[in-house]
Amino acid sequence: MSNIKIDGGVMQSGRLRMEKLASLITNGRLDPSLKITHTFHGFDQIPAALERMHNKPADLIKPVNYCDDLD
Repeated sequence: MSNIKIDGGVMQSGRLRMEKLASLITNGRLDPSLKITHTFHGFDQIPAALERMHNKPADLIKPVNYCDDLD
C-alpha cells in the first residue's frame, strides 16, 4: 500500500478560501450570523468568551466578542 497516493479536495490556499468566503458573504449567498450562538461585548468579556470556548457546551457553535469600548 506504500505506492498509493491520495489527493484530497481541500483548497490549498487559506487566502483563496477566505476570498471565496468573503465573496459569498458580500453577494448575500452566505449568512454567517446564522452560526453565531453566543455574543460577548467589550474587552472585559474576552476571558468569559475564552472560557466558554474552552469548556465547549453542547449549544456552542460560534461565539463572537464585540469590542465596543473602542472610544
